[in-house]
Amino acid sequence: MVNSEFFEKTRVYLLLLIILLVAYFPVSSFLFALKNDALTDNFPPKFFFSEALHAGQFPWWNPYINFGLPAYADIGFAFWNPITWCFGFIGYNFYTLSIELLLYIWLGTIFTYDLLKYFGHDKITCLCIAVMFGCSGFFVGSLQFINFITGAAFIPLCLKLYLKWQAGFNFKTSVQCALAFYFLIACGHPAMPIGMLYFILLINLLRELINYRSCTFRSIGLLLARNGLLMLLIAVIVWPILYSTFEIIPLITRRDMVNQAHFAGTGFTVPSYLSFILPFTTTSTGEFWGNSGLMRNGYFSLLGIGLLAYALWKSKTESQKIFLWVGLIFLGFSAGGPFKEFLYSRLPLFQFIRTNGEYRVFSILSFLIVASFPLNKLILQTDHAGFRGVIKKILFISLPLLVAAILFFFRSGWEMPATTGSLDFSSKIKWLLDNIPFALRVTISMAVIVFLGSLALFLYRRMPLPFLVLSLVIVDMAIQCWLNLPYSGIQAKSPGSMQALISKVPAGIPIPTLAPLSLNTRPEVNNIIGCWSYYSKQPGTPEYCDYPTVFSSTHHYFNSEYFLHPTDRPYVYLEKSGQPVKTLAFRNSAMAYGTDNTAPDLLVLLQNGHPNWAAYADGKKINIVPYQEAFMAVELPAGKHRVEFVFSPFKLRLVLEAWGILLLILAIAYRYSNKIRFSSLSLP
Repeated sequence: MVNSEFFEKTRVYLLLLIILLVAYFPVSSFLFALKNDALTDNFPPKFFFSEALHAGQFPWWNPYINFGLPAYADIGFAFWNPITWCFGFIGYNFYTLSIELLLYIWLGTIFTYDLLKYFGHDKITCLCIAVMFGCSGFFVGSLQFINFITGAAFIPLCLKLYLKWQAGFNFKTSVQCALAFYFLIACGHPAMPIGMLYFILLINLLRELINYRSCTFRSIGLLLARNGLLMLLIAVIVWPILYSTFEIIPLITRRDMVNQAHFAGTGFTVPSYLSFILPFTTTSTGEFWGNSGLMRNGYFSLLGIGLLAYALWKSKTESQKIFLWVGLIFLGFSAGGPFKEFLYSRLPLFQFIRTNGEYRVFSILSFLIVASFPLNKLILQTDHAGFRGVIKKILFISLPLLVAAILFFFRSGWEMPATTGSLDFSSKIKWLLDNIPFALRVTISMAVIVFLGSLALFLYRRMPLPFLVLSLVIVDMAIQCWLNLPYSGIQAKSPGSMQALISKVPAGIPIPTLAPLSLNTRPEVNNIIGCWSYYSKQPGTPEYCDYPTVFSSTHHYFNSEYFLHPTDRPYVYLEKSGQPVKTLAFRNSAMAYGTDNTAPDLLVLLQNGHPNWAAYADGKKINIVPYQEAFMAVELPAGKHRVEFVFSPFKLRLVLEAWGILLLILAIAYRYSNKIRFSSLSLP
C-alpha cells in the first residue's frame, strides 16, 4: 500500500514537471535567458557563493559587491537555504539559475497538489489547482524576482502543515510545521515570511469569528499558547537566520522604515484586476495601470476565475468562507497608491516593505482553494450537461467581443517598423510580444478565450470530462505563460550569450591584481548582468552598484568628497608613500599582504569595515582604523611587515554550535515523539 501510494505520487509529480517544462518552455529550453533583477541582483551573490565553494573556501565574506559584505547576512541572498547549497556545489551559471528557478516553481506545484489532497479532493482537481498555481500570474509576472518565487513556493507547504498541526497538535506535527517555515524564512527576502505571518493570523482570526458562538476564553487562550509554542520552535530552528539578520540590520541602508509615498506604485492596483480574465492586456504600457508592469498579473485560469465567481453565489464550507475573506483582504494588502501609503505606514512589519504587489500570491492561493470545491464537484458529478451550457454562453459573449476588438485594432492603423525585418524569428516574436499595442493585446486575449471555448466543445464528447478539464487548464496556462513571459521574465538573448560575458573570468577566488579601481568596470554590462565588479574577481568598484544590501557607510562614501580619490589606486595600498604592496595570500575572508615601507605609513584596505574583521601585523593583533568612513586601515612602523586581515564571525560560530546541539535534541525528541504529549494544550 505504501509503495503503491509512493509510485502514484511520483507519477503525479513527474506529470507536473512535464507540464511546467512545456508551460515555461521559453525558459526550460534555454532559448531565452532570464533578465533584469534575476541577473543584476539575484545571480551575483549566487555566483560568488558557488565560486568560493569550488575553491574550497567557506563563503563568509563576499569581497566583490560594493566593497564587500557578509554573505551569510545578505538579506537579498538565500544563504541559509539548503537548495542554495546544493546548487552552489553543482555550480551556479546562467543555465543552472534557470533550472533552480524552475525547480522552485515545480516544488510550489507539488506542495499545492498535496495541500488540495489534504482538503480531500480528487486527484484531477488537485492537479488542476496545482497547475493553476504554478503557472499563475504571480509566478509568470514575477519571474525575475527570484527571491519572491523561492518563498512563495513554500507557502502551500506551510499552510498544509499548519492546518495539519492545528488538527493534530503534537510534537511531531509541530516540528514538521516549523521546518516548513524554515524554508520559507530562508528564501532570501523578508516580504514572504511577513506576509505568511499575516496569512496565518487572518486564518485564525476569521475562524474564531465564524465560530464565535463556541468560543471561550479558555479556547482562545489555548490557541494563543499553542501558536506561541510553535513560534518559539520556529525561532529555534531559524536561529542563525535571525542572528545574522539582526547583526547586519544596524549596518545597512534598509534598516529604517520605508517612506511608503516613494513606493506607492508597486502594488497590484484595481486596473490590474483585468489580468484575472485578460492577463496579456496588462503587459501594455501606460499610466492607466498605476503600477509596475511586473505587479499586474493575477491570472489563475479562466476556469479558476469562473469557479470562484460560481462559488460566490453558492453555499460555502467554512474553509471556503475563511479563504475567500483572506483572499479579499490580501487583495487590499497588495493594493498600491494612497491605500498602501496609509496601511503600510501603520501595520507592524509592513513599514519595512517596499513593494507589495507580490502579496497577490496569497490572494491567488486563497481563491484557488475556494474554487477547488466546486471544481471537485464538477469532476466527480456524472451529469455534465451544465458544463457544456456554460461553455456555449462564454462563446456567445466572447465572439462579438473578439470581432469588436479586431475592428478596433484595424482602425488603429498600427504597422510593424521596417527595422524588425532584420531580426531572426525568435527575436521578432519577442519584439512583437513586447511592443504590440493594447488593441492587439485585447484581440489576442479574446481569441484565446474563443479558442479555449471551441476546443472544449470539440473535445466534450471525445474524452471524459475530468481529463477534458485538466487538458483545458494546461492549454490555457501554457498559452498565457508563452504570451506573458517575454514581457515579465525573459530577454531576447540566451543563457549561453549571458555566460559568454563572464567566460574569461578566472575560476574560484584568485589572487587579485593591484590595478587601479577605475579599470574594474564594464558599463556595457551594467544593465544586463549588473556591475562588472560582481564577476571580475577584483575587489572594489569605481561606481555605485545598485545592489539591495548596501552598507550605510558605503552609501555615504559614494555620496562624499572621498568618492573620486581612491579610484586611481588599487583596492589595497600604502596611503602616504604609495610604495608597492605585495599580495601574499587571498581568500574571501582572509587576506595577507607584504610591505616594505621606509617610513611609518597607513596600509589601506578598501573593504567595508565590520565588527568581525581583525588585523594582524607580523603575527600580533593590531587595531583597525576607519578610513574614509567606510573602509579599513592599519598603522605600520617603518620596515618589512606581513599584514593579515581576517574576517571571523566568532559569535555566529557559537550560535551555530548551540544551534546544532538544539537540532540534535529536537531530532532525538522527534524520534521518540510518540511519548511526548500536549494534552493540556489540546483544544476542546
